[in-house]
Amino acid sequence: NNNNNNNTTSINPRDRQQERIANRRLREHVRTVHDELTGGKKDIGHERTLEQRREQSARIHGAAQDRQAQAAAIELDDNAIYDGGGGGDDDDDFQSALRRQQRARQKRNATQAARVDELQAKEQQRQKDMLDKLGLSHLTGQSKIQIAPRQTDGGDK
Repeated sequence: NNNNNNNTTSINPRDRQQERIANRRLREHVRTVHDELTGGKKDIGHERTLEQRREQSARIHGAAQDRQAQAAAIELDDNAIYDGGGGGDDDDDFQSALRRQQRARQKRNATQAARVDELQAKEQQRQKDMLDKLGLSHLTGQSKIQIAPRQTDGGDK
């Protein structure tokens, strides 16, 4: 231990600087050789990020692009292209679409009406419970509360 400490303190500052320069050159040489042998340093920066995004996008969207290419490769005969594909079935398709739309609208209206009925029943129950809590449940059948007229003395004061 003492020898190592003595060696570092006994080196001349000029020699130390020369040694550092030599070490730096050696490190640079080793790095260069390593890069040459392993194919170089990985690209970093904006260009590499964009390239990685393109690769990721190709992996994700590749199947969809394949399906589109297959769909584009389907050949249609002239009848299907110019005749509308069905030879007069357009009216039936339109009518069936209208019927489907009407059934969907009826179903939606029925669901909405059921929900409204449910909410009204809940509100009536809530009102009844409130009257019970206030002790006014015996008044539910009457339209107005009757207040007895005042009794007068008949005397002048």
